Formats: sequence, C-alpha cells, structure tokens
Amino acid sequence: MSGDVLPVTTNAGLAAMGEGPGQINLNITHLVIGSEHYKPSVTDTEIRQPIKTLQPLDDFQASEDGVLTLNFLWDGPETGVIGSTGIYAGDTLYCVYSDPSGPMFIKSAGEERTFHYDLRFLRADLERIQINGVGVNFNITVASELLKIEENNQQARESMHGLESRIHQLEIAVDALKRKHERLSE
Repeated sequence: MSGDVLPVTTNAGLAAMGEGPGQINLNITHLVIGSEHYKPSVTDTEIRQPIKTLQPLDDFQASEDGVLTLNFLWDGPETGVIGSTGIYAGDTLYCVYSDPSGPMFIKSAGEERTFHYDLRFLRADLERIQINGVGVNFNITVASELLKIEENNQQARESMHGLESRIHQLEIAVDALKRKHERLSE
C-alpha cells in the first residue's frame, strides 16, 4: 500500500445519509472486501470482485469532534488479496477505500486482520447513526511497520518464485549444453 488511502463517499452513500446536517439517518451494517484494486468513483454502487463480508464489532466509538471509529475483524483459515473495502448501509455502498497502485493488504491463512476506520461527521449527526454489529470489546490497529513487513515478505516470496523459475531454466540449458558437448566429444 502506498500510504494512507482516503475514502470516496459514493453518491448513493450521500443519498442514504438523509437531507442534510442534523438529519442523517444512517445505519451502517457491514464491510465488503474486494480483491480488485482500482480508483474508486462517486458512482460506484458495489465493491469489485467481493471475497468477504464482515459485520462491525461492537467496540465502535464516537468522539466529541465528530469522528466515528469502526472496527471489523476477519479471522479464520481464508486467505485473500485485499484490493478494496466498502462500508455499506444495508444494500447501499456508503464509501469505498482502494489504492489504484496495488493491493492494500494480503491476509494469510489463520491470520486475524482488523480493519479500522475513522469516519468524520458533524457532532449532531453522530447521535443519529446506527451500527448493527456483534463482537467482543477490543481495539486492534494494524501498525504500519507490520504492514511493511508483510509487504516485504510478499515481495520476497514473489522474488523467490522468480528465482526458482530462472534456476529451473538454467538447469535445462546446462543439460542441453552437456548433451551437445558429449555429442561433439564423440
């Protein structure tokens, strides 16, 4: 991931919020994870190539300055390349996070991946926003150092695969040269 990814609030998400300041009636229901990374647009209506749906944890918090903090947990044996995420209000895609330059994360089997989002609203509107979620009360944020290590590990795995392929090609070439040398020596 090439830095902080900012959300794009969709037109449908804005329409789902209500008439204006103090009139929001938003019910955030789930997060959808997509494997495709792309440049989000205000006209998006769904996450591309969805691979997982997560319910919000019940540890959401609202601050005095209008920041709503949401957490979603993906645990279990599944693996996946996370190219985009979308916060939904029912069937409506409220906002999209995606980095067009590459995947945001990679989830390994058995790994717990917590998605942490801070959404900013007017203070008067926070009281009108609902979160339907279950889960335990904890707050894990993914440290940028861990993400960097994970990205470096993935790059190393890809490099190793390329080296193994090249070594195999060289072994074939050496065998061909040996056979040619044997024929010329006869």
